[in-house]
Amino acid sequence: MWLVQSVTVLSFTFTFPFFPLFFKELGIDDPGRAAFVTGISGWTLGMGLGLFSPIWGAMGDRYGRKINVVRATAAAALVLGLSGFAQNPEQLIISRFFAGAFGGAGAAILALVVASTPRSHVTFATGAIQSAMFVGSTLGPVIGGILFDAYGMRWAFFANGIGLAIPAVLVIFFVHENFERPSEPFGSPLRPFHDALRTARSREFAPLLALVFLAHSAMLVIFPALPVIVEEVYTGDSPASASGMVFMAFGVASATSAIVTGFLAMRVGLKKTLVGLAAVASVLHVPPLFADSLVQLALMLAAIGLFQGGLIGSLNGLFAMAAPAGREGAVFGAQQTVMAGALSAGPLLGGTVAFTLGLRAVFAVNVVLFAVIAITALVLLPSTRSRVYAVSTEPADASGASS
Repeated sequence: MWLVQSVTVLSFTFTFPFFPLFFKELGIDDPGRAAFVTGISGWTLGMGLGLFSPIWGAMGDRYGRKINVVRATAAAALVLGLSGFAQNPEQLIISRFFAGAFGGAGAAILALVVASTPRSHVTFATGAIQSAMFVGSTLGPVIGGILFDAYGMRWAFFANGIGLAIPAVLVIFFVHENFERPSEPFGSPLRPFHDALRTARSREFAPLLALVFLAHSAMLVIFPALPVIVEEVYTGDSPASASGMVFMAFGVASATSAIVTGFLAMRVGLKKTLVGLAAVASVLHVPPLFADSLVQLALMLAAIGLFQGGLIGSLNGLFAMAAPAGREGAVFGAQQTVMAGALSAGPLLGGTVAFTLGLRAVFAVNVVLFAVIAITALVLLPSTRSRVYAVSTEPADASGASS
C-alpha cells in the first residue's frame, strides 16, 4: 500500500501544482487573475470531493475498502486524463469538480490500511502512508514540470491519467483484504451524511476536524500563487521545471518531518509537538515575503516543510487511532469531507489574496493561519497524563463514545 499511495500522489501531482501555468496557456495572461482562477478550480475540486466523500466512505465500509481504492484511482485516471482535452478555462474548471466527485483515493487508501492493521501498529502504518504521500508529492511536480516544459499541458494530463491507472492495477492483483460485509441493512440513502455530521459533532473528533481544516487550508493557500512567484524570481526558460524543483524541496523536507515528528511526540507529548510545529511554521512564513532568488525561495519553503509536514502527519495518526473498528471508511470519509472544504477554501483564499493584494501576500496570510492553528491546538486538544496524546483504541460508535 505504500507503493500504491506513492504512485497515486506522484501521478496526481504531475499537474496539481501547475494550474496557474495551465490557465495561462488557455488564455489567461494576467498572473494575478491566473492565480485567482486556480483558486476557483480548487474550490470546485473541493466541492466535488466534499459532497461525495461520505458516500464513498460508507460504500467502502459496506462493500469493501479494496474495491473502493480501485474505484477511486480508476475514476481519477479517467477524469484527469480527459482533462487534457480542455479547450478553455471553463472546461478545465468543470473537470476539476468531477475529479473530486469520483476520486478520493487518499481517504480510501487510509481506510483500507487502518482496517487491515492491528491497532498496536496503526500509528506506524499511517505514518508510513503519510511518508509515501510526501515521497509522491516530492517526485510528482518534478516529473510533471519536465513534461509540461517539454510537451505542454495536455501531455501532462495524459500522463496524469496513465499514472493513476497503475495503482488501480497494483491493488487488484497484489492487495488482499479480509472483508466481512456487515449484516445490518444500509438504511437511508442519507445515512452517510448523518454519520459524517455525527462524527463532526462528537467530542472526540470535533477538535481534530477543526485542526484538519485549518492545517490543510493553510497548506494550500500558497499553491495558486507559488508557480507565478517562481516565474518572477527565475530567469531561465523552464518555469514549470523550476516550480517542480521548489515543490520537491518542500516535499523532501515534509517527508523528513513526518518521520521525525513521531519520535519527537513520544518524548514531549503530541499536543506540545503540534503547538510547537504550528508556531514555528507561522514564523517561517515571514522570510518568503522577501525572497528574491529561486534558491532562497526553495530553501525557505523547505524550512517550512520541516514543520508543516509533521503537523499533517500527526493529525492523520490521531484519526487512525480514534477510528472505530468497522467504521474506518465513514470516519475517513468525514475527514476527507473536511479536507475537501479546506481544498476549496485554501486555494480560493490564496487566489483571491494574490489577485487583490499581490502574490506575496499569501505568505502573510499563512503567518496568521498557522498562529491560529497553534492557538486552536493549545485550547482544544485535551491534556492527558500520558506524555503522548492518545485516544481510545477500542471500538466506539461514530459519536465518539467508547464502548
